[in-house]
Amino acid sequence: MKSTIKLALASGVLLALAPLAPSVAVPPSAPAAAASVAAVPNATWSVNAAGWTVFNGSPGTGTCGNSSSNYTGTCVVYVANAGNDATCAAQPLPVTATPTHPCATATKAQSLLRNNSADWLLFKKGDKWSGGMSGPGNGTWSKNGKSAAEPMLISSYGTGARPLFTTAGVDTGCYNTIKTNGQFMAVVGIECYVDFADPSSPTYLGVTASGDISAESRTITGMTSTKGILPGYAAFGSGISGLWVVSVTANSVTLSGNPTLTSAQRPIQFNKASSQALFSSGGLTNFLTVEDCKFSFGGMIIGNNPAAPVSGLNLRIRRDLILDAYTLGRPSNGFFLGDNQLPGGQILIEENIVDHSGYNTSLWGAGGTIYSHNFYLHQNNPPITFVRNITSNASATGAQVRNGGTISDNLSIGNPIAFSSNPGVQFNPTTYSYNVITEASDIIAGIRTATGATAPGAKVLQMDGVFNGFINNNVADLDNPGAITGLVTSVTATTATMKLDVAAGQRGNGVVRGDRLAIYVPRAVGIVIGPTGAFFYDVNTGGAIYPSGNNVFHFPSGYPLPSWVVPGMNIAMPSATAFPGGKTIVASVSGDRTQLTTSAASVLAFAGGSAETGEEQGMFVIWKTGDYSHVPQQTIGPNNIFTNSMTSAFAGASAALSLATFTQNVSATQNYYYNWSSVVANNVSDLGVSGTNTTVPNPVNLAASTRYPNATIEAYDASIGGPGTAAHFLAQARLQSKDSWDVRYTATAANNYIRKALGCNCAQ
Repeated sequence: MKSTIKLALASGVLLALAPLAPSVAVPPSAPAAAASVAAVPNATWSVNAAGWTVFNGSPGTGTCGNSSSNYTGTCVVYVANAGNDATCAAQPLPVTATPTHPCATATKAQSLLRNNSADWLLFKKGDKWSGGMSGPGNGTWSKNGKSAAEPMLISSYGTGARPLFTTAGVDTGCYNTIKTNGQFMAVVGIECYVDFADPSSPTYLGVTASGDISAESRTITGMTSTKGILPGYAAFGSGISGLWVVSVTANSVTLSGNPTLTSAQRPIQFNKASSQALFSSGGLTNFLTVEDCKFSFGGMIIGNNPAAPVSGLNLRIRRDLILDAYTLGRPSNGFFLGDNQLPGGQILIEENIVDHSGYNTSLWGAGGTIYSHNFYLHQNNPPITFVRNITSNASATGAQVRNGGTISDNLSIGNPIAFSSNPGVQFNPTTYSYNVITEASDIIAGIRTATGATAPGAKVLQMDGVFNGFINNNVADLDNPGAITGLVTSVTATTATMKLDVAAGQRGNGVVRGDRLAIYVPRAVGIVIGPTGAFFYDVNTGGAIYPSGNNVFHFPSGYPLPSWVVPGMNIAMPSATAFPGGKTIVASVSGDRTQLTTSAASVLAFAGGSAETGEEQGMFVIWKTGDYSHVPQQTIGPNNIFTNSMTSAFAGASAALSLATFTQNVSATQNYYYNWSSVVANNVSDLGVSGTNTTVPNPVNLAASTRYPNATIEAYDASIGGPGTAAHFLAQARLQSKDSWDVRYTATAANNYIRKALGCNCAQ
């Protein structure tokens, strides 16, 4: 019998109730409530024994009604499909399942909330709205809460599924804030869905049409129909990679640029492109809780106002589902945290489930790249507490915790790279412990269909949707494993030529028409640690490029170089050719410590970025030979489990641990490495920092072994009554909600099983 914790209350979610909701019995296997980030003193919310945030609201006197009401406590605005905007009004606590005056629309309801108050906005469970929380075509949230102790709450009431917001073809977010809006907010138990980006949705906005393309013309001609294609749509196909539709006639489409190949009557995909995240906080967010929300086919972005970054940020992202997020023709992430937070804040990312971000294999223009991730947490942040999350099937990385912090008891399934850190700017130490990394895979650049046969001994593959980007990538025949090896060397509008001959494969006949061909970039890495002792330079001189020959570099405003960086220290960049001899010397540091001059000028041009805008930055590594006391300690261990990477669909080489050039002061011991091609790929060069990392001993250190057959997510799924597949485990995990929380499909439960199967007596 399925052992779930039922948390369905009469009022819907665990909210403010007077009287308080009855307590819920939690079995011993349930995850412990979060205690990783300090609570806000005298808060009207707390985390209960079941691990959910309970909001109590503020009692008061006076009268609720509209945005001018004089009530001194929390007023509640209800919204239901059966409501009436003409008669709706706010009501005092307690929450009721049958409000007398609900609104019909989010737009009207928001207008009744009092700015800078502890008011609540509750949507009826089971109901559905088009557009964002501020109405269709306007996803901007304009209100603030009262304080971190008394936040404004957006949540639900009643029983049933989460309130659902769909985009209905409108390019808008579910919740977006800008400027000074969105301070002191909590968003709990809401579902947001970009239905027009879901290929399986009846409201999906995408079509495939055939036409004649030419490298000499922007216009696709000879089309039998252009129905469903609109200006602004993205186009992908033979020689067309990320061009935009400018105009449409009955039998032609004009694009924003010329195709790179020429072909007649080739299929081309046209899709409405989404440019916004489903949940975006770009205002002065200083306290934000997002819990038990579900985001499908769109991700989350948290990145404070660049002009006024917040010190003391309290961010809590807990038990949310972020599923299938992607964009067309550019990198995308499930969850992105910008790098404009000042020191002193607290960031908790706990027990979320993020699956399949950054790509969609059914669409030609949404292939995986190294630039898209499930979690992308940028450098300029306080140390992050990243615990008990399930991160799976990312385009590239399960979680980039670039700035470092505490990464513990997370489960990584099927990610090309499980975790990576690159601590710099704030120089945070990092600890990885008790994480389980399994089913490491490769980056899927695309899946195509063979339009003709290729017999063993030939090199030319016929397929639909060929791109120049396939060159130097690998191909695998998913329907006849072993038939294709090696790289793509060249493409035409309809073919890809391989470096090596096609083999017979398991089926014995090479490639046949209709086979699924996966183009991929080999990866399969567990944890990557980038250069430690690193700093990131800014461009505040009005340009975006430091030219070759430059030896003066600027650092981000608000992030000056620390006092220990002094003239005479070594300085280098990850590229060994950045300076003559690979490294040079710090010649001087400006008085305000935002400018550094090197002894030798660079021999390369560097692109700069800004920590204030969230753009990528260039990187320096600074050290004193023989003295690494200033380099933040990077600890991998104890009891990280690296298991079962050899089951990658493409069986590529894998490395459990990779240390990049200039990485220093890493201690990686007391971990379990099992079934990886390479346990440690130590890439530290000899440019003055070798010999500073420790990677032994480890209790288990085995490759290509069958000694521990049950140390897999498949075995765990079978042990709890499933068919024994990772896909089934994840399908069940994607169903988690506050009202039906199944502890078997949490990271801790699966991790404990795999830990025990591998002989680690280290249950959490």
